[in-house]
Amino acid sequence: MRKRFADLEHRMSRLAADDPTLKPRSSSPPPDTPNEIEEDSIDEVAETEQLVESPAESIPEVEVKESEVKPYSIRGYYAVLFPTQTDLFSNEVEYDWGHHAEARFSRHWNKFFIGASMGTKIFKTDRFHYPDPLLAPAKYNMPAKGLNYSIFSSVFLGLEHYFNEKTFITSSLGIGVGWAWDKIKVEDVTMWEENDPFVYGMFQVGLGYRLSHSFSALLYYQLDGYGKRNDFDAQYFNQVGASLGIHF
Repeated sequence: MRKRFADLEHRMSRLAADDPTLKPRSSSPPPDTPNEIEEDSIDEVAETEQLVESPAESIPEVEVKESEVKPYSIRGYYAVLFPTQTDLFSNEVEYDWGHHAEARFSRHWNKFFIGASMGTKIFKTDRFHYPDPLLAPAKYNMPAKGLNYSIFSSVFLGLEHYFNEKTFITSSLGIGVGWAWDKIKVEDVTMWEENDPFVYGMFQVGLGYRLSHSFSALLYYQLDGYGKRNDFDAQYFNQVGASLGIHF
């Protein structure tokens, strides 16, 4: 009897070694115990409360184009100018290159703007051509000198278009009035020294870049001119320059 009981106990121990389900249960709790589930729930609630308390971090900010939120601008211009030849009575006057400076104030509505400007030009007389009475229509071509300058004011309207949030093009047309001072000297003899008013007109086109929320830079070409004056014919100027603008 004892031998049979010992054999049965030996067989049971072998079965228990081969079958893991027959092994005695561990005293430690299973992995998905109520305590661990409760701790996971507490962590999830804490994370949810953190997200609710800081909604600004989860909502991305939408950047607005500055051209839509900055209605005013003040812009300064400087350019190298190249005057065209003009007529004085039956004589022709040529000029050397000079300087153009201008300040503008503008009011913007989306792509359109209007404004007013004040500017000045300074350039020198280069040559003076006058008819030869014996060899007409031939003319004498004499070196000349003399400082010429003007001040002017204008109103203008224009268009500004952005390719992206930084790069834009601009164009404008303007009309105004001004006053010019002219001086022509040939061989130390003053041939002409007068001042008179004129009607002013201009066209400008430029390529700009937004440096920041409040500043922008511009490279531009401008064609402008004086209307006919008392003794001078109309005169035109080609200008290439740069500009810096403040937006507010």
